[in-house]
Amino acid sequence: MRVLLALQISDKGLQHLTALPSLLSLHLGGTRVKDEGMEYLAQITTLHDLHFAREAITDAGIMQLSTLTNLQTLALRECPQVRCADCTSHLCLYCSVAA
Repeated sequence: MRVLLALQISDKGLQHLTALPSLLSLHLGGTRVKDEGMEYLAQITTLHDLHFAREAITDAGIMQLSTLTNLQTLALRECPQVRCADCTSHLCLYCSVAA
């Protein structure tokens, strides 16, 4: 599977995505995902694109994704708890924060 759009998934549900070795793009919008689920996403090292919309994640959660060295796009839309102001990770090169 190359692209996955997940609308109704929780932090625990993200654990199952680690079994998709060819997942390149993941879009999460209005789910129940929080910082706790980022540890599972950090294991999907094939990800090139990661999009969050209306999620309750924070800067701490985003920093857990620093292991994703193949990531080219990190899009955050309407994620008010993510500021990326103090981010020193390579992720900031690909991060776009939109209100």
